[in-house]
Amino acid sequence: MKRFVVLVLLAASLVAFASAPDRKAWLKTYAGIERVFNQRNMDAFEKMLDKDFTIQGQDGKTLNRVDFIKSELDPIRAAERFRCRVRVTSVKSVGADVAVGYDWAYRMWGKDEKGKFVMKGHEVGVDTWRKVEGRWLTVHTKVKSATQKREKAK
Repeated sequence: MKRFVVLVLLAASLVAFASAPDRKAWLKTYAGIERVFNQRNMDAFEKMLDKDFTIQGQDGKTLNRVDFIKSELDPIRAAERFRCRVRVTSVKSVGADVAVGYDWAYRMWGKDEKGKFVMKGHEVGVDTWRKVEGRWLTVHTKVKSATQKREKAK
């Protein structure tokens, strides 16, 4: 009986280990996301979003994919320059999904009716990824904290 319990526990731990997300693969994915943002290639980033993608801000408001693209990605496309750093803080399985915690700092340089500016921001949150038709796509982002400050560019 004792041997049976040990075998069951061993099998359960192997199943858990086999289904654990590959942290190195997710670090590589987020290095690619950082590169895509720094190149302002928002078309490539959009391909990582599920058609039903949603994002919940720290204020609890939820945006759908279309509104997220309009409010967050289009300004980056229009920017003169964009630089960011993305750090993965956690990688966890949640059922068949993978939850990736991130810490993102960025600067965006641009020009509008008020003149030249630099926008500095910092965001901490969790992206939920799901395998859809063989591809990992972001289905939801929950922003835990976000700050943004506009300054006049020099």
